[in-house]
Amino acid sequence: MPSQLDKTLHEALAFHEAFRRLGFEPEQLFLGMDSRQIWMELRAGEKTFVATCGSNHHDIEHVQARWAEKVKKWNSSTSFAERVWNDSFVRRNAMAFVLSVVSKDIELPCAEKQEAWKLLESAMASA
Repeated sequence: MPSQLDKTLHEALAFHEAFRRLGFEPEQLFLGMDSRQIWMELRAGEKTFVATCGSNHHDIEHVQARWAEKVKKWNSSTSFAERVWNDSFVRRNAMAFVLSVVSKDIELPCAEKQEAWKLLESAMASA
């Protein structure tokens, strides 16, 4: 059974994926943390969007090491990536996520907005 930290990092991976599906570049996405929480941050020009992923009770070095392990696994295991994505809060709540990003006047860079609709459709189909 995944630890609370693992669940939080899985949510961070899923938020990263959701931002990527909307067309944002990896260089615009940052994992943030403090002694209480972990978040995924989008920096789009002068605008930012922060998605809280979960609580944190670990030191930064431990979280960074676990994050590196999770990213490596995400990049090397399609089944892991699919499971994390399908179980994620952001996928289940894709409409609210996309509307939240747009409500901050952040332009979605995805080609002709098709990826945003695909993200929404996939969430609606599995609801």
